[in-house]
Amino acid sequence: MKETDEKDGGEPKDPLSEVESLLRSIDRPGNYCAGGRMFAPMPALEAEGVGPLSFPVSPERAEALFSRGRLSPFGKGTETIRDESVRSSREFEPGETRLGGGGWKKTMEDLKDAAARGLGCPHDRLETEFYKLLVYAPGGFFLPHRDTEKSEGMVGTLVVSLPVAGGSCGGEIVVRHGERETSLDMSVSGDPSEIAWAAFYADCPHEVLPVTEGHRIALVFNLLLRNGGGIRAADFDRAEKRMTRALSAWGEAAGEIDKIIVLLEHDYSQAGLSFESMKNADAARAEVLSRAARAAGCELYAATVEIFESAMPDYDGYGGYTEGDAAFTEEKLIDCGYSLGNFVAPDGTKPGFGNIRFDKDEILPPEAISGREPDEEGLEQEWMGNADATYDRVYRLAALVLWPGKHSLFIIASGDRASAVGYAEALAKRDPEAGRGVAAMLPDLWRRDERPHDRSGEGLRPALDLLVALGDVPALRNLLEGGAVPHYHSSINESAVAVLEAVGPEEGERFLAELVDGNLSRKTTGILALAACVSREFSGREGWSGAVSRMCAEISRNLADALSERKERIWSGHAVALSPEAVENLLSSFLSAGLRKEATRAAEVVLEDTESASPGRAIPRALERLGEFRETEAFSRLWKRSTGFLLQRSENPPAEPEDWAISPPTGPRRGACDCQHCVGLARFCGDPAATECRFTAVESIRKHLTEVVKENSLDISLRTLKDKRPYTLVCKKNRASYERRLKLHEEDSAEMKRLLVATPPAAGELGERLRKATGKNPRTGSGNS
Repeated sequence: MKETDEKDGGEPKDPLSEVESLLRSIDRPGNYCAGGRMFAPMPALEAEGVGPLSFPVSPERAEALFSRGRLSPFGKGTETIRDESVRSSREFEPGETRLGGGGWKKTMEDLKDAAARGLGCPHDRLETEFYKLLVYAPGGFFLPHRDTEKSEGMVGTLVVSLPVAGGSCGGEIVVRHGERETSLDMSVSGDPSEIAWAAFYADCPHEVLPVTEGHRIALVFNLLLRNGGGIRAADFDRAEKRMTRALSAWGEAAGEIDKIIVLLEHDYSQAGLSFESMKNADAARAEVLSRAARAAGCELYAATVEIFESAMPDYDGYGGYTEGDAAFTEEKLIDCGYSLGNFVAPDGTKPGFGNIRFDKDEILPPEAISGREPDEEGLEQEWMGNADATYDRVYRLAALVLWPGKHSLFIIASGDRASAVGYAEALAKRDPEAGRGVAAMLPDLWRRDERPHDRSGEGLRPALDLLVALGDVPALRNLLEGGAVPHYHSSINESAVAVLEAVGPEEGERFLAELVDGNLSRKTTGILALAACVSREFSGREGWSGAVSRMCAEISRNLADALSERKERIWSGHAVALSPEAVENLLSSFLSAGLRKEATRAAEVVLEDTESASPGRAIPRALERLGEFRETEAFSRLWKRSTGFLLQRSENPPAEPEDWAISPPTGPRRGACDCQHCVGLARFCGDPAATECRFTAVESIRKHLTEVVKENSLDISLRTLKDKRPYTLVCKKNRASYERRLKLHEEDSAEMKRLLVATPPAAGELGERLRKATGKNPRTGSGNS
């Protein structure tokens, strides 16, 4: 680690600068690659179809090994490709080889130790996994590539060149990391006990240069970093103490910069990102920050950073635009987005936070993004109107993310409130006192959101459940007032009984009244479901009659206006008519509380407009579920109105047409005119015997007739004959209107059967008509056989 000139002491004057300076100073021993030579016992090695190998391998046996092996593949996107212009070598899978020997185990331990020291990995957690046997003939090579993560915990690759008679030359492995490059010599001299080895991290681009002399026979191993224990280096103790002071000072003063985002040097896949798998300086900084953050009361996570930037490039006037860095000057940037996701805690757990936005200024050091290659970039052109092209870039990077622990709830909630509630719940289980303190701040998550929107109520139910479980009644009252009332979400209905029991009748009465008053028109279905539940659970309970009565009074007072507002929203395309469940809950909320007069007034409000609750569909299905209240006036009025409506429309099955005459087009308002073709169409419609008529005419006339047929919904099917010009429009009558009436009658009959089962006492003549109507067969018009 490089030391800074600052002395240990009190609180730093500029905490962020101190953090940045300390991060720069952490230079973990180890490199992105390592290699060398050693003399060691050789393995007992056999390859399928070749047999046992002795060392050094003779040229003949090496050629036989090369001939028997399969051409090595490489990956391109999701494809696996074999192409000797990209990779020229042969290979054997582990199942095609036998690798062992008494002395080889000690050789592998020595190789693992050397790789761990060279790469800066903890020896006790580094393991090797045999991957392949590779054979390169003279001229063999592999163009630049990156190794994929082939096993869980894979962090790198170990390559071991075995002795061949006469030695081999060339075949260097060139490894790159950022702007650095190292060439690792893999040649062997021919000594029967000399091997060459190379180890490098999996995300480092590397290539195998052509073998110039002899064969190269290599064993390839995956380097795996298994879990267990953190990386600790005694040299970082002083940095940890200074980092703790700097983070403590920053946490106390954090304002506009409420997060610190430290970009990692190495690339990590989403699945492979963890504190256990970090490499080199990444691992060292993570270790120092982990201990310092814990001591300073800060939260630390590994996370995936996604940065989107869009710029307006210059147009050259000839169909071309500036690209690359030239398109991304500050004044050309028109849009950007910065988000954190895929959070992982130091202990390996994934807290499940949603995506959290951040500001570019929170990246430390500020220039860390400079010089990074984007994961995606390119010109986006919209060929509509005069829209200009944009040049877009997307970066996906791994980072360490810190924030003051006291701000955790609000930072997490900026991505997802439910995740913030989950954080408070987990903290309460781990540290009850700290958890209660954080949970008490939950109401502020909703109080800060002044305008309700579709998702503003998410997370309310688990927040209410947590406060009930903690017994924090003051915070629960605040959450009801500042969260549940203005941001009501129907999910809280399932917690309503426990919540009301926790706050008591007096507070419950005030909450229910405000909830109904503020949400009945906007969230009618949910509010009525809640009212029905409250009425069932609390009617008759000591002390709760006032709360239930006031809730129902607020429903009665607001119902007409709520239905009117919902009716107005029909034109915006929303489905706002009351469902059968809503009608049921409306009546049930009054009737369960014994408020029969109020229930009757509510029923009359619903019946005033058939668009509020369908008398032919919603009301019969609601009454089917309200059988226990069959003797009430409210039930009877709804039943009579619904029964009368359906009988008027479908008491008798529709009569089957006696001939083929149909109603003609009605005039100019529906497209028809007095041209000879419209006159002919009208004559065809009125003809009781004609079923088909043809119009041979030009396209404009055929189009005109087609529009008339469709605009007037005539029972005519259309098709065009194209055997000769002009084409012929064929009009053929059908029974579509009759079939629609028949289907409606069948559906109405099903609803009338519901009403028959729900018939109230003293139904009189209406009940008798309903019984007869439901016994008629709509297909024959006769009674059931």
